[in-house]
Amino acid sequence: MNVSVVIAALDEAKTVADVVRAARRCRRVHEIIVVSDGSRDRTGAVARQAGADVIELPRNVGKAGAVMAGVERAAGDIVVLLDADLIGLRSEHVDELLHPVLDDGIDMVIGVFNRDLVQNVLPSFSGQRAIPRFHLLRHPELRDKGFGLERTLAAIARRERWRVRRIELPGVSHRLKEEKYGLVRGYRAKLKAAEDLVRNVRPRRSRRTGGTVLIGLVTIYGLMELFVAQTAAKDLALMPAPAGGDRILLIAAHNDDELLAAGGYLAAAREAGSAVAVVILTNGDANRFSAALLGRRLRPAANAFIREGQLRQRESTAALGRLGFTSNQIFFLGFPDRGLKALRASHWSRATPYTSPFTRADAPPYQGIFRASARYTGEDLVDALTDIITAFRPTVLLTHSVLDSHADHQATSEFVSLALDRAAQAGAVPPRRFGYVIHADDFPRPLRYAPQAFLSPPPGLRDEARWLSFPLTPAAVSLKGEAMRLYRTQFHSPYLRMLLSGFLRRNELFIEESTPSRQ
Repeated sequence: MNVSVVIAALDEAKTVADVVRAARRCRRVHEIIVVSDGSRDRTGAVARQAGADVIELPRNVGKAGAVMAGVERAAGDIVVLLDADLIGLRSEHVDELLHPVLDDGIDMVIGVFNRDLVQNVLPSFSGQRAIPRFHLLRHPELRDKGFGLERTLAAIARRERWRVRRIELPGVSHRLKEEKYGLVRGYRAKLKAAEDLVRNVRPRRSRRTGGTVLIGLVTIYGLMELFVAQTAAKDLALMPAPAGGDRILLIAAHNDDELLAAGGYLAAAREAGSAVAVVILTNGDANRFSAALLGRRLRPAANAFIREGQLRQRESTAALGRLGFTSNQIFFLGFPDRGLKALRASHWSRATPYTSPFTRADAPPYQGIFRASARYTGEDLVDALTDIITAFRPTVLLTHSVLDSHADHQATSEFVSLALDRAAQAGAVPPRRFGYVIHADDFPRPLRYAPQAFLSPPPGLRDEARWLSFPLTPAAVSLKGEAMRLYRTQFHSPYLRMLLSGFLRRNELFIEESTPSRQ
């Protein structure tokens, strides 16, 4: 039997591609249809680029109407319904939804998030399910059910005695409506969903009572979700505190990464008397918005990007200085922002240096660089890192995790691994290595200033690593904020302002990683 995946989407350009790609990787799936329900963003275009057939509805008809438009277009005998805002979905999850229908004759399979309180209590709330297409086509009244689609399907299943199976989808979650639309609009959307559920399922005489109860449940759920997230952060294992005998080296791709990830930890290390040093690989010289402001041109010239890099370097010195660092504890390498992946992939040799499309330079154009003779090559970058590691002899090394979604951060993790291997081959004692993540879906949550909240692992990465929490005192959070605000160029962008502020929390997160083995 053929299988069609139907994904109803309203303004889900940020996540829909990942959902489409996960479904495409499932071998049992024959087609994927995304129904853009009057979206005002690039949902349709993003879905097409990811490989889906797209139906563009000219106006919003509601979730049920969008789903049924996709079902009517579908060619498959079995339909898999997926939400467009899923995080952490994998092809195996889609296969698990399909297996009972295709192989065991089940009429409807419901996928439940194992970390979702409401779905575990009321599994019929879940939008992830597999069902024979003819079951849906026999009920055209489903089009008008809005967010009550799933509860209506549950009622039909009871009435017609369908065989229903519930399965867990480990590691899957979804973006909070408050984060997609803002706090007020997000809760408005939750209340609208509750209203649809009550209107379409409850008998007329009990709608008012049912609506009150369900709306109360949505409100309580919002508070519970926040409580559970904060409790999860507090329940993480603790990051070992720095001690006087430690030699701590932090390696970051960009200016400000070191503060976002570990400003509180670095301050604690200084206070404990640890030997500390920070290495910053690039000068953050590829921010068009900031360079445009500096150069006062919509299309900034190369010298504006260089001026931006010079300013970011001075900001790093000032910000780390606020934590007690001196200039001889900060190493600037001056490599190209948004170019580190290219150094790793295609510009390794000194014979083929990389030229930045922003600064137009193929070597660091800055003063105060660790190695002024360096060229923009992977070989030169690893040599510089190896020399610093060998000379500093760290016992603890902090750097980007390869789980981070930013290409420069992933490349930094790989370059550090290469340098550690070289240092180990030369006889250096491998340090204890910890990773950190700055860019990931739905992280930090919420994306705003919330200094009383705990930082929780990204939802899609919770189970991918052993996360450690380093608690910060209110004084440490305040000091980290003071240092962070010295990165004035980053606060020009509204998004970066929210991102930076989102890392001012009651803790910092790290990932315990393996150390390089001796060859």
